[in-house]
Amino acid sequence: MSRIARLLAALLLLVWSGAALAHALPGTGVSLDFCQDEVGLELILPLDQLELVFKRPLLDAPLRAVERCPRELPAYLVEHIRPVAPDGE
Repeated sequence: MSRIARLLAALLLLVWSGAALAHALPGTGVSLDFCQDEVGLELILPLDQLELVFKRPLLDAPLRAVERCPRELPAYLVEHIRPVAPDGE
């Protein structure tokens, strides 16, 4: 698992422990798969909305979005995902 994927998983674990305070974005989902020595993460985002804020073409080849932006897209997500636990941490 890459460093960015582990960081995303760690950030999302904070959300898992409590409610996240954020604006609602229909069609967004997070799945975590807890294994013995790692956590798998699947992030489901509406590409049309992501394309608007990411300012890079994603919809023209949606199945290749991650491979076309291997550094920029994970960095963008890490920068913009801010999970918050109920205690504000």
